[in-house]
Amino acid sequence: MKIIHVFFTLMILLLLSSCAAFMHGYTDDKALNAYYLVNGDKHNFGDRRVYYNQRFHHNTDLDNYLNKLGKPDMIYEYEAKEKHIGLQLFYIAKDSVYVFDSKRKHCTCMSFLESRKIDEYEKATYLRLLNK
Repeated sequence: MKIIHVFFTLMILLLLSSCAAFMHGYTDDKALNAYYLVNGDKHNFGDRRVYYNQRFHHNTDLDNYLNKLGKPDMIYEYEAKEKHIGLQLFYIAKDSVYVFDSKRKHCTCMSFLESRKIDEYEKATYLRLLNK
Protein backbone atom coordinates (compact mmCIF):
# COMPACT_ATOMS: atom_id res chain seq x y z
CA MET A 1 0.00 0.00 0.00
CA LYS A 2 2.88 2.35 0.74
CA ILE A 3 4.25 1.99 -2.81
CA ILE A 4 0.92 3.16 -4.25
CA HIS A 5 1.02 6.33 -2.12
CA VAL A 6 4.58 7.07 -3.24
CA PHE A 7 3.60 6.47 -6.88
CA PHE A 8 0.59 8.82 -6.73
CA THR A 9 2.60 11.47 -4.91
CA LEU A 10 5.27 11.34 -7.63
CA MET A 11 2.62 11.52 -10.36
CA ILE A 12 1.02 14.60 -8.78
CA LEU A 13 4.40 16.29 -8.41
CA LEU A 14 5.24 15.50 -12.03
CA LEU A 15 1.96 16.97 -13.26
CA LEU A 16 2.36 20.10 -11.19
CA SER A 17 5.91 20.64 -12.37
CA SER A 18 5.02 20.31 -16.06
CA CYS A 19 1.57 21.86 -16.17
CA ALA A 20 2.37 24.03 -19.23
CA ALA A 21 3.61 20.97 -21.12
CA PHE A 22 0.45 19.06 -20.20
CA MET A 23 -1.79 21.95 -21.26
CA HIS A 24 0.21 22.35 -24.48
CA GLY A 25 -0.69 18.80 -25.47
CA TYR A 26 -4.22 18.99 -24.08
CA THR A 27 -5.13 22.04 -26.21
CA ASP A 28 -3.33 20.96 -29.40
CA ASP A 29 -6.49 19.80 -31.19
CA LYS A 30 -8.19 23.18 -30.81
CA ALA A 31 -5.04 25.11 -31.72
CA LEU A 32 -4.08 23.32 -34.93
CA ASN A 33 -5.00 24.94 -38.26
CA ALA A 34 -6.60 28.00 -36.70
CA TYR A 35 -5.60 31.64 -36.26
CA TYR A 36 -5.88 33.15 -32.77
CA LEU A 37 -5.44 36.70 -31.57
CA VAL A 38 -2.94 37.41 -28.83
CA ASN A 39 -4.17 40.43 -26.88
CA GLY A 40 -2.51 40.29 -23.46
CA ASP A 41 -5.47 38.68 -21.67
CA LYS A 42 -4.25 35.60 -19.80
CA HIS A 43 -7.66 33.93 -20.31
CA ASN A 44 -7.53 34.40 -24.10
CA PHE A 45 -6.78 31.14 -25.96
CA GLY A 46 -4.14 32.73 -28.20
CA ASP A 47 -2.25 34.11 -25.20
CA ARG A 48 -2.42 30.76 -23.45
CA ARG A 49 -1.07 28.97 -26.54
CA VAL A 50 1.87 31.37 -26.74
CA TYR A 51 2.57 30.73 -23.05
CA TYR A 52 2.25 26.92 -23.40
CA ASN A 53 4.47 26.88 -26.50
CA GLN A 54 7.11 29.04 -24.87
CA ARG A 55 7.23 26.81 -21.78
CA PHE A 56 7.07 23.54 -23.75
CA HIS A 57 9.77 24.69 -26.20
CA HIS A 58 11.97 26.30 -23.54
CA ASN A 59 15.53 27.30 -24.62
CA THR A 60 14.75 26.96 -28.33
CA ASP A 61 14.66 29.46 -31.20
CA LEU A 62 10.97 30.02 -30.47
CA ASP A 63 11.63 30.90 -26.84
CA ASN A 64 14.51 33.20 -27.82
CA TYR A 65 12.43 35.06 -30.42
CA LEU A 66 9.50 35.50 -28.02
CA ASN A 67 11.85 36.86 -25.36
CA LYS A 68 13.40 39.26 -27.89
CA LEU A 69 10.28 40.39 -29.80
CA GLY A 70 7.58 40.05 -27.15
CA LYS A 71 4.16 38.56 -27.68
CA PRO A 72 2.84 38.48 -31.24
CA ASP A 73 -0.50 39.93 -32.37
CA MET A 74 -1.69 36.62 -33.82
CA ILE A 75 -0.59 32.97 -33.80
CA TYR A 76 -1.16 30.09 -36.20
CA GLU A 77 -0.20 26.46 -35.53
CA TYR A 78 -0.34 23.66 -38.09
CA GLU A 79 0.65 20.07 -38.62
CA ALA A 80 3.13 19.59 -41.45
CA LYS A 81 3.27 16.60 -43.84
CA GLU A 82 5.63 14.62 -41.65
CA LYS A 83 3.32 14.99 -38.60
CA HIS A 84 5.52 17.57 -36.93
CA ILE A 85 4.24 20.94 -35.73
CA GLY A 86 4.78 24.31 -37.34
CA LEU A 87 4.05 27.67 -35.75
CA GLN A 88 3.73 31.18 -37.12
CA LEU A 89 3.96 34.36 -35.06
CA PHE A 90 2.41 37.48 -36.61
CA TYR A 91 3.62 40.98 -35.72
CA ILE A 92 1.26 43.42 -37.43
CA ALA A 93 3.19 46.66 -36.75
CA LYS A 94 6.35 45.09 -38.23
CA ASP A 95 4.37 43.50 -41.12
CA SER A 96 6.28 40.30 -40.34
CA VAL A 97 5.60 36.62 -39.81
CA TYR A 98 8.17 34.43 -38.04
CA VAL A 99 7.87 30.75 -38.94
CA PHE A 100 9.10 27.91 -36.71
CA ASP A 101 9.13 24.13 -37.14
CA SER A 102 9.69 21.25 -34.73
CA LYS A 103 11.44 19.06 -37.38
CA ARG A 104 10.24 15.85 -35.67
CA LYS A 105 7.01 14.57 -34.22
CA HIS A 106 6.74 14.97 -30.42
CA CYS A 107 9.90 17.07 -30.30
CA THR A 108 10.35 19.84 -27.76
CA CYS A 109 12.71 21.57 -30.18
CA MET A 110 11.36 24.48 -32.25
CA SER A 111 13.69 25.89 -34.90
CA PHE A 112 13.40 29.15 -36.78
CA LEU A 113 12.69 28.62 -40.50
CA GLU A 114 12.07 32.04 -41.99
CA SER A 115 10.62 35.49 -41.62
CA ARG A 116 8.45 37.03 -44.29
CA LYS A 117 5.89 39.76 -44.89
CA ILE A 118 2.27 39.17 -43.92
CA ASP A 119 0.18 38.33 -46.99
CA GLU A 120 -3.26 39.80 -47.80
CA TYR A 121 -5.20 36.76 -46.59
CA GLU A 122 -3.45 36.87 -43.21
CA LYS A 123 -4.10 40.62 -42.88
CA ALA A 124 -7.79 40.04 -43.66
CA THR A 125 -7.89 37.19 -41.13
CA TYR A 126 -6.39 39.45 -38.46
CA LEU A 127 -8.97 42.18 -39.16
CA ARG A 128 -11.80 39.63 -39.10
CA LEU A 129 -10.64 38.31 -35.71
CA LEU A 130 -10.42 41.85 -34.34
CA ASN A 131 -14.03 42.53 -35.32
CA LYS A 132 -15.47 39.42 -33.65
